[in-house]
Amino acid sequence: MMRRVKYPALILLFGVLAGSGALAQTVPGQGFYVRGQLGYAWPSLKDVNAQISEEEAAIAPVSVSSDWAEMSGAMHYTGEVGYSFTPVFSLGLELGYQKSSRDHDASLIFDTGTAIVSGRVEQKLEASLFSVMLTPTIWVPSRPGLHFGAQIGMGRGSFHRRENDDLGATDGTFLVATIVEEYDETAFTGGLFAGYDFPISPQVGFSMRAGYLVSNFSSMEGTLSANGSTEVGPFSDSGSGPLTDSNGNALEVSFSGLNLNAGIVFRFASGH
Repeated sequence: MMRRVKYPALILLFGVLAGSGALAQTVPGQGFYVRGQLGYAWPSLKDVNAQISEEEAAIAPVSVSSDWAEMSGAMHYTGEVGYSFTPVFSLGLELGYQKSSRDHDASLIFDTGTAIVSGRVEQKLEASLFSVMLTPTIWVPSRPGLHFGAQIGMGRGSFHRRENDDLGATDGTFLVATIVEEYDETAFTGGLFAGYDFPISPQVGFSMRAGYLVSNFSSMEGTLSANGSTEVGPFSDSGSGPLTDSNGNALEVSFSGLNLNAGIVFRFASGH
């Protein structure tokens, strides 16, 4: 839990310190700007985490030890290029990227009734989002630096899963296998945000934004490959299809959630 809180807390602290050192607050004038930000996102990943919980419950009765936890937040990177048309309105194009990942491993031992099976299962999950969005922004001249905006565009969501199985039984049977799944989808992505710019100089400022992103991928398609060997010899298989859960139902990968970002904004021209 401390790990999840650490990054937002540092961002907020840095924002307060930067704000206290601001020379003056000015309303953005007409001209181009570039904004780069680093932050943290809390994606929903509800279906993904529900599947992880089901797997954990199935593994628990036969595991000697296991580390099988839900996926959590991700570092969030954004870059924006835009133009301030008036002190009230600006329009930008934002590129964003975030990736959540989780490593799982479990040591298993169980009795099939005819043999004792033991071994290890390792799994790595990755869920990433690349987005391209227009960002119309409304500024508040009576409160220089304060702004509100929207995001609308497209996102490319990806979900990767890699599993290594190494199991052997007292009757001589065994399984050594690597399973790789790669899925992706392009879909609408949007959101809302509020922010504040603390000027360091007329051209440079420290920028903070907090927002909510809507980005759900319910029809990911991809490929699956399995390679390995058993007591009867090596095997290899591959195929393609939709991303599903253990029950065969479509598995939605949701990046919707809160995000908190901080960075620097550069303004190349100003006017009043």
